[in-house]
Amino acid sequence: MNEKSTRFSPSIAVLLVLALATALKAAWALNSVGSLDVLIFWKFGRFLQTTPFREMYETYSAFNHPPLTGLLIKTLFKFSNDRVEVFASLLRFCSILADLGLVLGLLYVKKLTGRPPWWAVGLFAASPVSLIISGFHGNTDPIMVVFVFFAMIAVLDDRPILSGAFLALAFNIKIVPLFLLPAFTFYWWARSPRSMLRFAATAAAGFLLGAAIPLLECPGAYLHNVLGYGSVWGVWGVTWWIRKTGGPEFQLVDFRGLGHTQLLIMGALKALVVASVTYISWRRRNVPARDFCATLGMLWVVFFAFAPGIVVQYSA
Repeated sequence: MNEKSTRFSPSIAVLLVLALATALKAAWALNSVGSLDVLIFWKFGRFLQTTPFREMYETYSAFNHPPLTGLLIKTLFKFSNDRVEVFASLLRFCSILADLGLVLGLLYVKKLTGRPPWWAVGLFAASPVSLIISGFHGNTDPIMVVFVFFAMIAVLDDRPILSGAFLALAFNIKIVPLFLLPAFTFYWWARSPRSMLRFAATAAAGFLLGAAIPLLECPGAYLHNVLGYGSVWGVWGVTWWIRKTGGPEFQLVDFRGLGHTQLLIMGALKALVVASVTYISWRRRNVPARDFCATLGMLWVVFFAFAPGIVVQYSA
């Protein structure tokens, strides 16, 4: 009886679902090239074989990724031997591995806190969004997400230095999680100033180390391309609804060459996200560690609601 209950325990069921989902993602990754993002990354990988980071940031405004992501796609291109189908598979396998780490991390959270319920863990492991993003789409979003999640797990373990290190890694994959910084900072400050300093020093050092080359060689181009990137206008949320009004000044769907009104609206949406996130983070600075993940969930909801560009890929 004990053997049977162990064999079909909820954790085993989740791992079976995870294995099946991973197999489906791998099959899709091996039998398709993916979305336009894969081709863009492949071209960036080719450029980076002979083009230094400084020239990339100064020449290609579409290169809006931190150097660590650039190093990743440069390495994957080298291993692919200039074969786009091999590069596409390797890029998505990185995301598939990140998804594995995410679900295993969630099982660890379940062990620590008793939450979420098993059915939710199972559904998360089988997420169709994750299947599409990691198995087909092809980008570094799941890698960024798993590092943010590990930073949250470090909060549960009361390890501010580790939390800062993982968040710095997330920043160096994509700059998007920078909006979560107030939540982590206020939480650790509420624990003790020493904890906050440990977290902040590690996060700042990790971020600056990752961005050191472009910050020293081409700070203007780097800050414009990476920190100034607002995603694509008119395909998500508020900007999509505004474009649907039919106003001629709202019809350009791009992140380059946008009109003054479009840039003003996107700037206002960013300011709204920052203000809302800061307020929520401050109000919830004293929550127990096990409730910190709820704080991050609230912040992601705010970001999803008011982000000026595409964000569905971060839900994977």
